[in-house]
Amino acid sequence: MCWRSGGGVLSEASSRNASRHVGNEFDLVAEYEVNMGLNFGFGYARMFTGQFLNKTTSGHDYSYPYA
Repeated sequence: MCWRSGGGVLSEASSRNASRHVGNEFDLVAEYEVNMGLNFGFGYARMFTGQFLNKTTSGHDYSYPYA
């Protein structure tokens, strides 16, 4: 099973789609320290789908920025 960030099931494999390779993720992260009590950070993540997601979903890669 592969889960959505909200807790719901994104996809579930049958026995013939038994691959365990969900995919690989690449992250870029930057942080800025204003002072000892205040930091800012942001990043970008890219999820490259593996065999499991290619067989059980549309198989497209996911990308998302975050702060």
